[in-house]
Amino acid sequence: MIRKLSLALIILIFATSIVYVGLLTNWFRYGVSLEALFVIIPLTLGTLLSAIVTTIAYWKRSTLNFVIAIVATVTAAGFTFAAQREAFGVFPSFYTNDIQKCPIGRIPTSQGEVEYWIELENPFANSHREYLFVHRKTDVYRIQIQIFDSGFHAVGYTSANNATDWGELTATSDSNIFLLKLGPSFIPGGRFKINLVSQQATRAQSTTDSNSIR
Repeated sequence: MIRKLSLALIILIFATSIVYVGLLTNWFRYGVSLEALFVIIPLTLGTLLSAIVTTIAYWKRSTLNFVIAIVATVTAAGFTFAAQREAFGVFPSFYTNDIQKCPIGRIPTSQGEVEYWIELENPFANSHREYLFVHRKTDVYRIQIQIFDSGFHAVGYTSANNATDWGELTATSDSNIFLLKLGPSFIPGGRFKINLVSQQATRAQSTTDSNSIR
């Protein structure tokens, strides 16, 4: 019985680890990011340690060793989850479509308060898309902005603690035109002219271009 339970636990340990790596890499479509590596290291060490202890229980057919194997497995899982929370703040998603967003920002305008936020769709895949959402009164505008080079996965960004980490939206003299300045979490930065009527974003190539938007 101990051998069967030990064998089942070994299979469960490796299967769970493979699935977890799949979640961290959007089912192996992404490369390993720095944040994911921070989680994969304790996951790998915990998997090996748990597998070794469980293998000992398998060969010795010892109930005590099997209990130790379970404790080692639970402890390894705890360290992995702690690393996950530290690196990402949330547990990985089972969805294949990975959406990352910043907190909602709010700015006053002549037509009342406007809410905005940026969403990154599959940022570590070549099929990535970036969108600015603008919520004004009862309307929500979804405007694609090209933060990263087309055809390449997202590089040079970190998670946002507030909206301005990813972008600062400001109003202009035209109520349907806004200026978006990318925040310090995006390297390199940039500025965009946001047209709510056409729902298009135009990148400003220089400071002079940005000033001319107003």
